[in-house]
Amino acid sequence: MPKNLGPCNVLNCEAKDVLFRRFTKYGLSNAIRDSTYNDYNYLQINDQLCPQHYLLIVQSKRNPLNQKRKSRDFENDNLIEDNLITNDDIIEDNLIANDDIIEDNLIDNDDIIEDNLIAIEDDNINTEFKLSELLKSSIDDNMINLDNWSNINVEVQDSVVLLSKSHFNCLITKIKEMQIKVNEYENNNQFRNKFGLLSALLYKRQRNLNLNIELDPEDFKNMIEENEPKLKGFFDELIYIFLTSQTHNRSENVIENAKKSLVGFCYLLAGLKNQQNNSLQLEIGLYLSASGATVECIDIMSRLGISVCYKTLERYKKVIFSKHNKKINNYFEENKEKLIPFNIDDFHGIHSFRQPNTTTLSTACHMATCVSKIIKDSKAVPAYVDGIPVHNPKNIEADRIIKYLNDKYFSSLSISYNEKKYSWLKNNIFTFEQFDRLELLSVHSYDYAIESRRDDRSMMDCHLVNIKELNLKSLDDYLNALKMITEIPSLNNYLQSNIIPIIADFPGQLFIRKAITLLHKHQNLQNNSFQQIPQIINNFVSILGPLHVSLNMRESVVRIHWDFFEIMYKSVFGINKILAAKPKPWRINHLLELLRSAWIEISSEIYKKFGRVCKDLEYQTMIDLLDNLIPAALDIYAVIFRSGSFEQYVDTIFRLWSFALRWGRKNYNKIPLAFLSDYFYWKDNNHPFGDALRSFLVNFNDYYVENWHSKIRANTSPQYSAEAITLQALVLEAQDQSFINVFKKSKKYPYKESTLDFLKYKTSLFLIDYFHRVYLNMGKSKKITKKEYYLATLNKKINLKCIPTGYHTSKPPSSNGCDYCNLGFENNYDQSALMLICGHAFHKNCYEMKNNQCIYCLEFYKAGIISNVSSYIKRLEKESLTDLLNDDDEFEEPDVTGDEEAEENITEEQKIVLDFKNAFDLIKNW
Repeated sequence: MPKNLGPCNVLNCEAKDVLFRRFTKYGLSNAIRDSTYNDYNYLQINDQLCPQHYLLIVQSKRNPLNQKRKSRDFENDNLIEDNLITNDDIIEDNLIANDDIIEDNLIDNDDIIEDNLIAIEDDNINTEFKLSELLKSSIDDNMINLDNWSNINVEVQDSVVLLSKSHFNCLITKIKEMQIKVNEYENNNQFRNKFGLLSALLYKRQRNLNLNIELDPEDFKNMIEENEPKLKGFFDELIYIFLTSQTHNRSENVIENAKKSLVGFCYLLAGLKNQQNNSLQLEIGLYLSASGATVECIDIMSRLGISVCYKTLERYKKVIFSKHNKKINNYFEENKEKLIPFNIDDFHGIHSFRQPNTTTLSTACHMATCVSKIIKDSKAVPAYVDGIPVHNPKNIEADRIIKYLNDKYFSSLSISYNEKKYSWLKNNIFTFEQFDRLELLSVHSYDYAIESRRDDRSMMDCHLVNIKELNLKSLDDYLNALKMITEIPSLNNYLQSNIIPIIADFPGQLFIRKAITLLHKHQNLQNNSFQQIPQIINNFVSILGPLHVSLNMRESVVRIHWDFFEIMYKSVFGINKILAAKPKPWRINHLLELLRSAWIEISSEIYKKFGRVCKDLEYQTMIDLLDNLIPAALDIYAVIFRSGSFEQYVDTIFRLWSFALRWGRKNYNKIPLAFLSDYFYWKDNNHPFGDALRSFLVNFNDYYVENWHSKIRANTSPQYSAEAITLQALVLEAQDQSFINVFKKSKKYPYKESTLDFLKYKTSLFLIDYFHRVYLNMGKSKKITKKEYYLATLNKKINLKCIPTGYHTSKPPSSNGCDYCNLGFENNYDQSALMLICGHAFHKNCYEMKNNQCIYCLEFYKAGIISNVSSYIKRLEKESLTDLLNDDDEFEEPDVTGDEEAEENITEEQKIVLDFKNAFDLIKNW
């Protein structure tokens, strides 16, 4: 029975009574090769085709129908077309009765032979001819080898086709060889087609959908398979081809990096197929440019297909620059109902050459950077609510701060920070979030390449508003910097009724507050001639930057107690180690954390040994350092601020101010007071900004601008001018840096958990030994001059700054006895006595008679508030737009540039824990 009965599957074809042909895999390959399949791509394998469409689709490049065949037995094509007999029909009717045998031995035999027809003119003619003649005349594919077909003879007798057994076996062998070649051709063609589909998909993502490149191997695989089902398994096939040999005895990290390289390879090959597919090449070009590559270097990489050319890069940067203002304006217009905090800070190009010449000491570029991160769930805060302005008409109120000190915060300052923290936790006043120890140690690293990042430091939705060449050293400079905000139309409209908080360092707070102070001063005097400060400045609110507060406090603790830290450093890390006079922030954090964790291990036993009211000067100095200064400086930003615990944050800011007061810090003994005065004013007057500050504390963060500075420094080179830095920064704002983020090596903290534990126990051994010597030297430390003391165990003369608050008051603590009645205690364990962190000690009944207050320290704090508020207001009211920062400000931008964390060679000793336990147990036997 004939198999090909029609009808033709070509749309609208009505051919009848013709010899139909099947559309085979081989026919599909020809159609794709000859580009005829594009118009008939709905056809499926085994569909029926009439002769006309078969020739049109499958054999479009074959000789015309009127050309004479090479077969010597047939003279015209009409006769051939009427008598065509497909090889599978002949075999089925005359040679082999079992279809299963055909199926097993002929690999798609009908598919191949169908294109190699045997033509019979008449049933009565007996003909013998070589099969190679027909094969040569019907096969157009040059890839198929037709050599040695002349060895096969076919004899036709009447309606029977005869082959000898040997010739038949030869035919089968040749057919198998042909099928292998056909399969290879189809596989190669399929791979080429898949790469075409991949190229089209990547083009669509880049040019039509404006989507970023996807370089994560797993995400890339999912992306191409979800968007193009025909690519399912394609990436796995690439991994098998290119990476199979690399998977043996290789780490998971090496294999993952190889897969990332393979994804990049896909993008680069897609770019070779279509030059408009250049998303990865563009990223690479931007990276080369940021790294200081020359024009020639970039163009050479472009010719290699790795990068776009230099001119393309420059055009791209200019387009970004031209669109930036509109994009930023639209962004803030879309979010005008929300509260929008900003950071303004100075950026300097650390890569610049600093060798002096005849005209300048440095070529470093000084820039002003403006960054914003909108608070998602917030609402815009009006400047005036029920007639209450956001700015206190009295500016900074010393009386209001003193009232809160008396009523709420002084009792907290009388005990150590650790004791206060314990009471918060014990009374369930608030719960600290649990932070990873390694993350806490790197919390002050602004490097955007740090591996671990929490949501409170996430740069998601954080935008660079602008950056321009400006040296932020005066009021006029800051007024110009604020124009980066006010000149954006949507923000200008926003400021007409709403406030914008500016989280800034000391100069930012000083000059923004100064501008508002001068504006109010001249408005009150009705001085209409004073037009230098625009009215719109009134709705900016300067906010204390917690990151800078923490960093400055940590640095101050180490530098003021440097002699002690040097001894500790040599004891823990090696006698030949040298501690820098101004250590890097990461080193400071490490030393402070080691002392904090070591003190927690031994404090209970130390307190027992020295007693409740030991008033030895050196002992009290050590307790103040370990139980008060260090933990407060460590927790203010890393734990309390990032936990969003506002009341505890205000309490600890007050405590840190008290440290700055006795240290004589000429800025941090003032700006915390301004913050406290503002908050107490908002709280007392129910201004909604006070509620916003309490609810969204973690968003008032100065970390974002420092992270942006790290990113800009990493993507600029010494050759960059201010204009080039600006352009590169805006490119970073527009790009998500997928290429760099995937292939860069993330930085980790240099110490492992086990190493940190080892160092903790080693530090504990140091403290045990140090306190043992303090115990032996009790009573030997003494006052030398009004501002100088001698510590016996340290064997150094120290400044008054190093010792507790009580020694700064009008009545320093006595050597032994109650500081109210002056009567002595029975001993250091006297249960009727009370010891305060300031160094003063009292009988409990004496303390109760004084309203449970240390009146000496209270007066010291009150005097400090009054004098520093008065001094700060005088500076704010000083009539000068060119008021510059001076040496008295003692302000230094935290040194985070080149902050490389280098691990010392530390050999961990397994017996360190045993040594610690033995030393700890011996404390009671001193």
